[in-house]
Formats: sequence, structure tokens, C-alpha cells
Amino acid sequence: MELLKPHFKFTLAINHGARTNMLVPGGPLPTAMAAGYEGSMELLKRSFKDYGFHRFDLIDDLELRGVNKKDAAGNYKLPNYYYRDDGIMVANAIRGWVQEMLGLFYKTDQDVLNDVEVQAWIEELADPKRGNLSGLPDGGKLNSIDDLVDLLALTILKSSAEHSAANNGQYDYFGYVPNVPGLMRKPPPHNKKELTEQWLVEALPDFHQSAVQIAMVHLLSQPSPSDRLLGAYHDDFFAGHPGAILSTRRFHARLDRISAQIRTRDVSLDAPYSYLDPRRLSQSTEI
Repeated sequence: MELLKPHFKFTLAINHGARTNMLVPGGPLPTAMAAGYEGSMELLKRSFKDYGFHRFDLIDDLELRGVNKKDAAGNYKLPNYYYRDDGIMVANAIRGWVQEMLGLFYKTDQDVLNDVEVQAWIEELADPKRGNLSGLPDGGKLNSIDDLVDLLALTILKSSAEHSAANNGQYDYFGYVPNVPGLMRKPPPHNKKELTEQWLVEALPDFHQSAVQIAMVHLLSQPSPSDRLLGAYHDDFFAGHPGAILSTRRFHARLDRISAQIRTRDVSLDAPYSYLDPRRLSQSTEI
């Protein structure tokens, strides 16, 4: 699908690279993480059992974690949670753009039902023997334009903004090893007995393990080129369709306004939160 094509660019390549270079016996991830190779694979298998399309929805995730509750005055009970605040702005911009774009080609819900390629695609995603993705609309059928808007908007959000929010801050978070050590060389304490600094030094990763962790997260945190950021679509996108060009330019302008709002806020923060600034969001999961 033309709309999703930029948002899957290089994804297969980076997944292949992770499988063949990172998540392999003796590779950087098993070296720097306590679970090792076999443990990491087991954790991935277990987590995939509970993973489904419903996990794509930012609003549902915020609801599930109870971080978007408001008081009687309409203010968030948890203030200054910028992942939520910025994420909702970006998610709304993406959904508005997707809705505009689909409106150029689908005029009624019946048009969606009659699109055999789109229906075959979601059927393949839902099939346990092929895509094996649970939680899709109506078990794997698109009945309306809104269903298709939700599917595409959430897919684009997950592959661009949400991935960037988690990915781009890895060096800031994991680069100082004592902040988040990938492994510990001593068992956790079982009482409140005071520990010595020497105990902590012996428990933290050694020099080699720390170096691997730092190098790995530095590599993974590299920013995307400016021509592969969210909203950066060339005028030949959708074969130069005039309506698509105008809609995409409006989307880019909306992202610019969101970026300006985030940067203005961050000036006054001791610890700026820039991980959902549209000027830093990759179009796809490419690293």
C-alpha cells in the first residue's frame, strides 16, 4: 500500500541485521544482557503471546496504565508526563492526515468492503499461519473507512513516532551503565543491610560488558537523515496526486507546529523531553 510504503522502508533490513549480528550467541545483546541468548529468545516468545494489534493504540495504552486520568477541572492527575502529552499531539496529527488521504480514494464504507486487495491484506495479517496478529478489527475484516483509518494510523504511529520515542533515548538512558546495567554479576540483596561501594563495583558489568552496552545503545540511537523523518515526503509520493500533495504538506506544517510547541516548552525544562519532537521522528523502524 502506497501510504504505508515509506513507513516500512529498511525495516526488513534492520530486522535481518539484528537477527544475524546482534541477537546471536556471543553477539552484543547476549553479552551485555543478563538473559543471554537463550533467555532473550525465551522472553521474546513469551511476550509475543500477549502481543496484538490492540497494543498499537497509544490512548488504550495510557488508559491501561492509568496515566491519563483527569481531575474535576480537566487537568491531568499526573502532570508533566511528556510522552503522553506529545504522543497524543503526534497521534492526532497522523490520524488526521491518514483520514484526509483515504478520503481522496474511499468515498463510502462500501468502497472499503469492495477493495479486495485491502481485505486480503488484513485477512493475511489475522491468519494464524501467516501474519498471526491478534486484536485486529472484526477478527480480520475492514467494514468501514474508520476501520481502515484506525489500522493505518496506528501502524504508522507505531513504526515511526512510538519507535523513535523508545529508540532515540537509549544512549541517554543506557549509556551511563550504573543507571541501567544490562546485567549484574552478583545476586540482588535480600535484606536492607548496608552495601559497600566495593560490592556495587563488583556487581556492575565489567569493562568489556559495559563497553559493549555503551557501543550498542550509541549505534541504536543514531538519528535518521532529514529526508527520512516523519512528514518528509517528496512530491512524487502517490505519483504526484494533487490532493495527496496538498494533504501531505498540511500534515508537515502541523508537525512543524507541534515541534515548535515542544521546543518552546523544553527551553524552560531542566531535563528537556525531545524524543517525540517531529523533527527527530523517523518515518520507519530503520534502526
